[in-house]
Amino acid sequence: MRDWNQAPTNLRVLSKNNIEFALTTFKLKKVSEFDKNLKKAIKYGFDKTKALEALTVIPAAMLGQSDKVGTLKKGRYANFLIMSGELFDEETILYENWVQGTKNSINSLNKKDIRGTYTLTTDEKKFDISIAGNINKLKATVKVDTLIYDSKLSYKDDWVTISITDKETKDVYNSTALIEKNHSNFSGILILPDGTQTNFTALKKEEKKEEKKEKQKEEKNSDVEQYL
Repeated sequence: MRDWNQAPTNLRVLSKNNIEFALTTFKLKKVSEFDKNLKKAIKYGFDKTKALEALTVIPAAMLGQSDKVGTLKKGRYANFLIMSGELFDEETILYENWVQGTKNSINSLNKKDIRGTYTLTTDEKKFDISIAGNINKLKATVKVDTLIYDSKLSYKDDWVTISITDKETKDVYNSTALIEKNHSNFSGILILPDGTQTNFTALKKEEKKEEKKEKQKEEKNSDVEQYL
């Protein structure tokens, strides 16, 4: 139980005691868990700069390849990432991964990040729509008051479609909107359960600092499944 409780702090403890180490996927059951586990360690106090060093300059030195990789300098391999923000930020989008000077496109630099919470109001209902997840696998959670509705979301080529279904009545609301780069809200056409069409605007809510801190705290407290 003690090991389970303290595992997320291991990297912070090693770093503070000046023990040099590199981070790899060795013996990790699922390679896909690496990013999640590293971000978890950072939540528990592992310094972001030390984390980056453990992924770059330190393993390069251990392999005797510091003259080729580990840093971005003239004469060395052009291995780098182009991102929307800090490397270890949960909301950061990876756009390009350059390997030895060759570009690998992951996400379009022109694709707008629409994650957030919106309000869509019709004559009958007010939908609270929360869009979250990976930029390529977005999911929508839709509520009317406290009741959760079934929903499906698709976001491609600047168009977003959201299908909302009332679990009890089986009424379906289908919306389609063009995402504009310079606007936080999005507007389009909503098809009502009776087949009629109406225009709509989904208004984006600004997340309060207190709410964001509380959300991060909840994520940290509940994030206990896998450790590095």
